[in-house]
Amino acid sequence: MAHSTPKLNRGCFTVDSAAYVAGLSRELVRRWAFGVGRDHKPVLIAEADGDCLTFVDVIQLMSLRNLRRVEEVPLDRIQQAIQVAHHDYGIEFPFARRHQTYMLGKEILLNVDGIMVQISGKQRHQQLVPRLVAKYIKELSFGSNGLANCYTAMRRGAYSVQLDPMRALGHPMVLPVHMTVGAIVEVVQTEGSVERAARMLDIPRAAVKLATDYDAKQLAAVSSKAA
Repeated sequence: MAHSTPKLNRGCFTVDSAAYVAGLSRELVRRWAFGVGRDHKPVLIAEADGDCLTFVDVIQLMSLRNLRRVEEVPLDRIQQAIQVAHHDYGIEFPFARRHQTYMLGKEILLNVDGIMVQISGKQRHQQLVPRLVAKYIKELSFGSNGLANCYTAMRRGAYSVQLDPMRALGHPMVLPVHMTVGAIVEVVQTEGSVERAARMLDIPRAAVKLATDYDAKQLAAVSSKAA
């Protein structure tokens, strides 16, 4: 499908950088976004342009991670829900939209014009009562089209790590100092300590520490083999 929005406004992530920010192993990102051979078809219907995953794709990967690890939803049920949302209701990227997907037990529900419809399991297309469901995506902001356009990955005091496709191709940035996590961490590695890096960059130590803590957390997640 062609997209009129410029790639730079949608973000651009390699498999490695998507794995880093989504908190997944590289193998899972490849399998979920692109598939692996004949036996493992993609779980997502990705917005990806070639090997370049977009911000929306990364948010979808985060949602899949939560569905698998927190809600313990089977992978084939998630794949089924994405296909039903896309083909039966014409809703692309359902896990990256405002108030679009919900959980009821292990089943996935879709908000279709204010009506909750089950899109996984044997009772697909069944309408359900909205008060029974619970939203699971947090710390997301959305654009006028309903798609996620900013994700706050970590907060601490006056500082936060945010992913915004309009800044640095969507890669994590420490606000309000407006420096990428990668740039800060590189200076810490060069200077040998958080304190020296803060002096070199002329930014508060707390901002540098937030960047290094976020980086350590994401690197640990990338090395995990858990699905």
